[in-house]
Amino acid sequence: MLPEGQAASTVAERLDLDAALATLPAHARLCVVLAYSERMSHAEISESTAIPLGTVKSHIARGSAHLRELLQGYGERNER
Repeated sequence: MLPEGQAASTVAERLDLDAALATLPAHARLCVVLAYSERMSHAEISESTAIPLGTVKSHIARGSAHLRELLQGYGERNER
């Protein structure tokens, strides 16, 4: 079990991640979630969603870059 302060931080981080994901277009969000949360390969995502492989790769690359930009404060906080 997480200490109370750490649990609250984890919940806040998850809410921030969910809010950042919500800013992505639907197909990009789907590809990013399948890649990172479900650990699916690009080919598996393409096959299961009928999105062309190149488009899946673009969605993941651009979506991940956008999320890094939105959530950059977390990296800065962890460097301290």
